[in-house]
Amino acid sequence: MRLFAAIKDFSHAFIAQLTQIDYARACVLCAFKETTHDLLGVVRLMRDPDDLSGEYAILLRTDWKGRGLGWALMRLMIDYAETSGLKRVQGQVLWENSPMLAMCRDLGFEIANVAGEAEMKFVALELPRAST
Repeated sequence: MRLFAAIKDFSHAFIAQLTQIDYARACVLCAFKETTHDLLGVVRLMRDPDDLSGEYAILLRTDWKGRGLGWALMRLMIDYAETSGLKRVQGQVLWENSPMLAMCRDLGFEIANVAGEAEMKFVALELPRAST
């Protein structure tokens, strides 16, 4: 659901975009299975040019959904955003992704419709503890 469509093959350019990180503008947090080192989930936070907000994206392995990993990654990402001085974290979620929307709601995100995109929701979390 993170990519908003089923994708069977990833191009080299798309994989490069996901794996070549600009650390001045992005944070990527990964969760690995301790015993096998398999990648279980990833959350990214891309700082906007205004350096006041950032857009997040989260991706979990299907067999690890519903185990609390998404919550842990989201909380780590929010903590990072706060300590790095961001005022807001935002993202887009498919309306049918009810577990993600419920988690966002529980974490304090505001949820709004996206104009002209009936299948999409915009989520935003104001960070009151962010430094100025």
